[in-house]
Amino acid sequence: MIGRSISLQSYLRAVGLLCSLAIAGAQQSQTAANTTTVPRLVRFAGTFQPPANSSGSPVGATFAIYAAQDGGIPLWSEDQNVALDASGNYTVLLGATRNEGVPMELFAAAEPRWLEVKFHLLDEVGLPRVLMVSVPYALKAADAETIGGLPPSAFALATAPD
Repeated sequence: MIGRSISLQSYLRAVGLLCSLAIAGAQQSQTAANTTTVPRLVRFAGTFQPPANSSGSPVGATFAIYAAQDGGIPLWSEDQNVALDASGNYTVLLGATRNEGVPMELFAAAEPRWLEVKFHLLDEVGLPRVLMVSVPYALKAADAETIGGLPPSAFALATAPD
């Protein structure tokens, strides 16, 4: 693809920043009078060098989440305008264009999810899909669904027949 330049360092940086995936929805702060949830936004950063004949920043882009690394239809997508710095770096908040943010149902199945970015230029430029990863505390939060690794039903007392 003409004008596309992604170094291994940029790719790793983008994947690393995915690790900053806020455990949106996994955290909840409750008070007696009010329940507040963390915004369902996912921070994503990457690098993109547009072709020399492009109009410059900002650049329109589609961010789509897939169930597979290749093929299939998007489970979710949104369009955003992306501001590129002089080096082509950018940071976006996925879900920022929607009131509900990124749907939590996308991650409920505990299956891998892949993010694809397509920049809207004369020749639409799609970058390789990136595996979305969790942060260490989100992995620990998943343990909250069990008690010592067992489901709560394992601790239910059996009732004796009359």
